[in-house]
Amino acid sequence: MTSLKHWPKESRPQERLLQHRPATLSIPELLSILIRTGNAQANAVELAMRILDHFHHKMDNLFNASVIELMKIKGIGKAKAATIAAAFELGRRVKNAPLPERYFIRNSQDSADFIRPLLGHPKPGLSGALYLVQAGWVIDAGTFILKNPESQLPNLKLLLQKALEVMAVSIITFEIYPSGHLWPTRECQNRITTIRQTAAKIDIKLLDHLLLNNESHFSFADKDLI
Repeated sequence: MTSLKHWPKESRPQERLLQHRPATLSIPELLSILIRTGNAQANAVELAMRILDHFHHKMDNLFNASVIELMKIKGIGKAKAATIAAAFELGRRVKNAPLPERYFIRNSQDSADFIRPLLGHPKPGLSGALYLVQAGWVIDAGTFILKNPESQLPNLKLLLQKALEVMAVSIITFEIYPSGHLWPTRECQNRITTIRQTAAKIDIKLLDHLLLNNESHFSFADKDLI
């Protein structure tokens, strides 16, 4: 058994989660973060593997396991079992939570009013998209970071993959601009043209692109640039 303290820093589950998206971690790695520490016989990742072996790698069985059932696994005491059970209970409640009231987009002001509360106090360079169904209802929203909104394309694969996952038929993209700078450059216009053309190839329509700051917004659709 090798303690996780002796693993290369970039290989430790917690460090990997901090450096990358949680979705990039394996199930044993995610469980090991909940377990936190190992013991003299096994590190946290090895304890996670014991848990998975106990439930025959069937996530439904693990998801519904009681604290008592978890404590039957060697190395899993009350504290570790309670932490795991609490995490799965949170996941269960999120899964079963009622969907929030849907939001209908009629114009660029509706889009801006929907986006701003989601972002809090964003820095310039944050970009994202609203995903809509046929009638104009928002069904999902997502954000991503651009190092330089003037020159880099958003992650098109991520943007369109999300649209396909939620079965959106149209999208509205946006990016945060510095205060007082709400006019798209030629590079920005070319970038949005690329997004529009690429999305159209998979039958997803780009309805608008917004440049936003705290005071106002610029709409490509309002200016007939889409």
